[in-house]
Amino acid sequence: MPLAVLSVLGAVLAGCASGTGAEPVREDPRHAAAPPGPAVSVAGRTTATYRAAGPRGAAPEAALMRRVAGVLRARAAAFGLDGPVVAVRGATVTVTASGPAADALRQIAATGDAVFRPVLDPAAVPTALRQRYAALDCDTADTADTPASAAPRLPTVACRRGGPAGRAEKLVLGPAALDGTAVSGATAADSTAGGWAVELRFTARGRAALAALTAGLARRPAPANRLAFLVDGAVVSAPAVTAEDTAGTARIGGLTPASARNLAALVGGGPLPVGLALEDVTTTSS
Repeated sequence: MPLAVLSVLGAVLAGCASGTGAEPVREDPRHAAAPPGPAVSVAGRTTATYRAAGPRGAAPEAALMRRVAGVLRARAAAFGLDGPVVAVRGATVTVTASGPAADALRQIAATGDAVFRPVLDPAAVPTALRQRYAALDCDTADTADTPASAAPRLPTVACRRGGPAGRAEKLVLGPAALDGTAVSGATAADSTAGGWAVELRFTARGRAALAALTAGLARRPAPANRLAFLVDGAVVSAPAVTAEDTAGTARIGGLTPASARNLAALVGGGPLPVGLALEDVTTTSS
């Protein structure tokens, strides 16, 4: 994903800690009714300009760009932007909203690629992967957000903020067991038991896969009984699984109100079909 967009993902997920759960082009129904957040009309407009790149840097087809526009409109509404307007011209996308909305406009362009990876026991992985784990330093500010960089089908190592004693934790992660296509929606809500959380809902295929995955993990000894949830390679949550998930939902807890709303906005409507690189953000007064 473009570095300009990856650099803002930390802001999107700020405050996240471990949770307690874990063709013909058609308009995605998830993009048609994004729940609006709080919006306040203020003077001035902010405009962000992005550049899309398809596979091997080629210009994306028009159908893909229409899907990009649909995802961005849904995210803009979920982020609570006031009067957002999304426009596409070739491979260039502009999003304009009322007020000083620069931070939100940076965040909505994250790819939003969600995956679930099982956590592996470092002592039980191949030597090369164990050596990568040993060499990974998650204790400095620069490395605490080290994302999982491997392809979804490959095991990897990554850092997760909010580990034991508040320190960043390093993890060995297995190949992706579920991806964002299994998620049908996401809702942020305040829970009296554990602060703000995001509840993920799954498709029929996703519910069956989640049940089988959690049933297997629940039988494993720690630390191999954990399931990590990642967005754009960043580990958001990695809770222990104690029982099969038969409800077809996963709860990502321990969030702030802003991080919960932003996370739900990013993953609830599916990922962007192509990566966006932020080119410019400008704010003008009325």
